[in-house]
Amino acid sequence: MNKFLLLLLLIIIPCLLLFTGILIKEAGGPYYLNYYDPGYVYLVNSINVLQLSTVGHFDHPGTSVQIFGAVILKFLFITRTIDHDTLKEIFSDPEYFLTILNTSMVVINCIALFLLGLLTFKLTKNIYLSLLLQLSPFVSFEIFYGLVIFSPENFLILSCIGVMVLLIFYIYNEKVEKNLTFALVFGFICGFGVVSKMNFLPIFLIPLIIIRGWKYKLIFLVSSLVVFLVILLPVLPDYTSFFTWVKNLVINTGIHGKSGGSDLKVISYFNNIVTIFSKDLIMFIIYLIMVISLFLSYRIKNKEEDEFSAIIKKNRLVLFSIIAAVSFQVLIVAKNYLIYVQYYVIPSLML
Repeated sequence: MNKFLLLLLLIIIPCLLLFTGILIKEAGGPYYLNYYDPGYVYLVNSINVLQLSTVGHFDHPGTSVQIFGAVILKFLFITRTIDHDTLKEIFSDPEYFLTILNTSMVVINCIALFLLGLLTFKLTKNIYLSLLLQLSPFVSFEIFYGLVIFSPENFLILSCIGVMVLLIFYIYNEKVEKNLTFALVFGFICGFGVVSKMNFLPIFLIPLIIIRGWKYKLIFLVSSLVVFLVILLPVLPDYTSFFTWVKNLVINTGIHGKSGGSDLKVISYFNNIVTIFSKDLIMFIIYLIMVISLFLSYRIKNKEEDEFSAIIKKNRLVLFSIIAAVSFQVLIVAKNYLIYVQYYVIPSLML
């Protein structure tokens, strides 16, 4: 395929994502009207990070967003010190700065989506598969809800795109599952994802399943922990409050674990699972297709020495790992589920 035509095809969907996000944000109105949570909170705490002050919000924990916001704000005021006049300028028009911060995140996601398509084509020579993977952010409006606000959801989308890149690389490269660099990069992406928002944690099942050998699994876990702790630095002065919040989220029920653990009812829990799937029928349909495809793939018989057989086996393992991750995410989100927090399953929607 002509290189110019290839690049043109692969850039269409990322550009469409950018323009669709802009249009949805314009339709939704200003941040203070519909998107104040958590955009304004992250703007304030980005300023705290920029001033090397303790952050007051760590519910996600979301420190990757706060650090990113601080970097962008510093770039905007690169020739000025962050003083009273600078803060006055920011708070006199916070919508302007929130738009810049959010647009910067969306542009990064669009670049990542373009690279996903480009790498997929280079490895598979299949333009249809490349374009199909690029369509992943379009499967649900919940993804766009996260895309148009200055929030951790943007980095969850980015992290999932990174996971897709590694999965394609895993399928079409020999012995990469026992490769040091592969384990380290997977660790970086997963550590970044979970420090952005804790609901990325189920995605850890994917590398733990496909990476072979305890040595490389351990390298993955250690590297993800290091990345998590480094990006978590703004929270460390108040680490006891953060871990108390995590404990309540695990033990209790309700949004952010604010209700007692005894409030969890089996019928309600089952109904929450049904609601999660019924609210996103595309996710449910694709989930069923993955399960059926995994089952049918075991009925395909190939000789062991057949090169195509190795790819089929890797595809099976990838399917199994994604099914496991999505299932685990649905199960844990259902515990603290409320009807308006469907965006908590964005990693599953992306995959």
